[in-house]
Amino acid sequence: MDFKVGDKVTWTSSSNGTTKAKAGTVEAVIPAGKRPTQEQMHEADSFGLGRNHQSYLVRVPGKTERSKGKLYWPIANKLKKSAA
Repeated sequence: MDFKVGDKVTWTSSSNGTTKAKAGTVEAVIPAGKRPTQEQMHEADSFGLGRNHQSYLVRVPGKTERSKGKLYWPIANKLKKSAA
């Protein structure tokens, strides 16, 4: 499924034996074979190599209104369009 900037999405991620549901807004579309920009990479947790498919940077809102939230680069086939 293709998403565009502004789409609301959900996905689950697993780490250290814990699975968490996440929801956010697509902030950037990354072309196949490319990586996020240096600026985007600096803001997010970590990034690997470019992916062989189109991918997306997703901003998950912070817990307070003053927080800009956190930027993620989830695996594209895990994303689902959100109703909200």
